[in-house]
Amino acid sequence: MKNIEKWEEGKEQYLLNNGFKLIRANVAEFGIHFAIFVDRDEEFTYSWNKLSQNPYYDENAFWIFKDNKRVGGVVIEPNFSSHFFVESPYTVDKFSIINELHNTLLQWSDKNKRTYIYTIDPRDVDYYNRLGFRKQFARRTMIRPTEVFEDVQWGEYLVIKTPTIEDVVEIGKVLHESYKGGIQYEEFSNNTEEDEIENSKMFMERYISTNSLQASTLVYDRNTNKLIGVCLAGKNQEDGYEFSTINEVAVKPAYRRQGIAENLIKRALTVLKDISPATKLEVSVGNAAEGLYYKMGFFPGVQSICMYKKFE
Repeated sequence: MKNIEKWEEGKEQYLLNNGFKLIRANVAEFGIHFAIFVDRDEEFTYSWNKLSQNPYYDENAFWIFKDNKRVGGVVIEPNFSSHFFVESPYTVDKFSIINELHNTLLQWSDKNKRTYIYTIDPRDVDYYNRLGFRKQFARRTMIRPTEVFEDVQWGEYLVIKTPTIEDVVEIGKVLHESYKGGIQYEEFSNNTEEDEIENSKMFMERYISTNSLQASTLVYDRNTNKLIGVCLAGKNQEDGYEFSTINEVAVKPAYRRQGIAENLIKRALTVLKDISPATKLEVSVGNAAEGLYYKMGFFPGVQSICMYKKFE
């Protein structure tokens, strides 16, 4: 493998090996090509504008050329790559392109850090495995119509309330306790209580700004006055106010398998019925909660996969 040109921020073109080169792309054009050729809408945007105008395209989006013919595109920089796609007509073997990008990252990346590949097509996972990459996480968006549920019944020992921003510390602590040791906790680098508090504050502020925080719920044990369950849900301005989102559903381990999580989701969907036509959520593939979401009628999207490798 011959050495290639060193990475320089803002550089317009890189000559690679085996007839490949990277040419910096116009962001708007890159978005159009990605939206057409990637063949999947992982987040159920149902929107041409959202698919073609992703903020990730703003940083280091390149066309991939082989023998002076454009064959695809990628967002790439040292220790990072995402939004890889191949263009029609498919005249170049896909693995040969992935392998060339791998060799490029090998030369550009800091060997003391992991290199991450995001937005991997599930059909390409085997290619990255062959190159020594391991799966960091696999998540999927799920969606269903909002709906009024008449059968939401809480146990007599439970107290229900809508959260306020003053509850954020208590919420963060319960989320941390509920997620600790689980698949989501492992995938996202062992989030601390402080991380969960900050995330909860962000979600709640979004929902306050869209007047939809009332779809969120806190569940207390009447006997101890302790918070034991949380659902953070509301309308998400990142979706252009079209859909609602359930961002967090958590129940303390000692209170699980009592129907609390299901009731939290039913209450959210009931309140959201007057706010938006559909509600989305994200789940780590393999999370036990995934089965509950299927049971409740959420339709699964394509997996969004991240893989990593530490170059030696």
